[in-house]
Order: sequence, then C-alpha cells, then structure tokens
Amino acid sequence: MHSSPEVRETIAKFPGPVTLVASRAKWWFMTLLALLLTAGGLFMTVAGLRLHDPNIRILIGIGAGIVGTIFFGAGTVMGVTIILNPAASFLRLDKSGFEFSNMTRRGTFTWDQVSDFNIYSGRGSRVVMFRAASLHQSLLKKINTGLTGGRNGFLPDTYGLSADDLIQLMTIWQEMALKP
Repeated sequence: MHSSPEVRETIAKFPGPVTLVASRAKWWFMTLLALLLTAGGLFMTVAGLRLHDPNIRILIGIGAGIVGTIFFGAGTVMGVTIILNPAASFLRLDKSGFEFSNMTRRGTFTWDQVSDFNIYSGRGSRVVMFRAASLHQSLLKKINTGLTGGRNGFLPDTYGLSADDLIQLMTIWQEMALKP
C-alpha cells in the first residue's frame, strides 16, 4: 500500500501522542464563504425592508435574510474560532486510542472499541467513518448505521489529510497499537 509522506511521517511517531489539526486553508475558505453569505443575508434583510408588499417583505426578504444572517454568521464565528485556536479542531492519536474535537463534537475511543475505517461520500464531501462498539443506540442512530454499511462513528474533519490518507493512517496506527 502506497503511503503519502504525511502518513509515513505520522506513523514514524508511533506510539505518540501525535496531534493533527484542521486544515487552515480549508477553514480560511469556509470562513470567507460564510462571511460572504452572511453579508448576503444582511443584504436580503435590508432589501426586504424596501419591498412594498408587506407579505412578500416579511416572508421572502426579511425572514430569509435574518435566517441566512444567523446561520452563516454562526459559521463565520466557528471558522474564525478554528483559525485562531487550532486546538478547537484536532485529532490526537496514541497507543491506547484516539480523541477528536471540532467545537460541536468530541469523542474518545480506545483502539479495541473501533474497526472498519472507511469513507462515506455524500453531497460532495467525504467523511471517514468507523464501527464503534456501542451498547445503546437510538432509532435514528440505528437507521444511520444501516445506511452507512454498519458504521456508527465518524471523524468530523480530515485534519489536513485526504480522506484516503486519514483512513490509511488510522488503520495502520490501530494495527500497530493492537499488536501483541
């Protein structure tokens, strides 16, 4: 199996700990996009105030503008936070397991609790998923697990790697950690 230089370099640091952080370039792009869409929401709100028909003004102009401003404004704040504080989105690997965080999700797993790292592709994004030992699952989680080939856990970022490289890294690190 061919490994990228980043994967080989990280594997060489076994047993760790090693901390990977979110791609700054990706978050700069996402933050600028969210900022532009926030400005668009503000523009829609102001333009909605200028419409003459009160029903259209409230429903289309002001309502959509406010919702867009709030939603994309929150995305802008999240992006700025991750850019200014790399520790807000990380993946930490060590001999016992891994921990991840991205502001909205946190998780800690030991290597014997997880298996079957793979990619789930949807809506133009690729997410690294895995099977996690879980005793209790809600109905929604069971449905989601069924739709993703039995995988019930995922990493919320690829931490500066491609999804393929991250799967390779996680799989090799796990194999090394579980060797007797």
